[in-house]
Amino acid sequence: RSTKCTPYFAQFGRHPRVPGVINATLNDGDDTSVLVPADEAEQQLEAKAATIADLHSKIYQNIQIAQQRQKISYEKRKGKNVKSFLINVGDEVLRANKRKEGRKGGKLECNWFGPYVVSSITNK
Repeated sequence: RSTKCTPYFAQFGRHPRVPGVINATLNDGDDTSVLVPADEAEQQLEAKAATIADLHSKIYQNIQIAQQRQKISYEKRKGKNVKSFLINVGDEVLRANKRKEGRKGGKLECNWFGPYVVSSITNK
């Protein structure tokens, strides 16, 4: 979704063709030759490479925009259920029992451990 194109289109610069569509285009009666002169083929390849390079730069820009949107969305949600507390040295704190959350049969265990006295604070 963030690239705004399919992976096939991003890699090859065209949409995939279904076998029924290929047969229909071959049976139209066009007398187009599959073989083209070397210089014309080289020009076509250079044009295709330039088109794919432009496509990749647009995809990169789309990804950057999507990442910014996702970052803003995350920042909005990040702080909603988190309460910040100012903890100082010497304060008594409780520690949550995280072991209880994932265990079966831990209903009778305490939700909190402690109280613990804060002896030092490290910056992260």
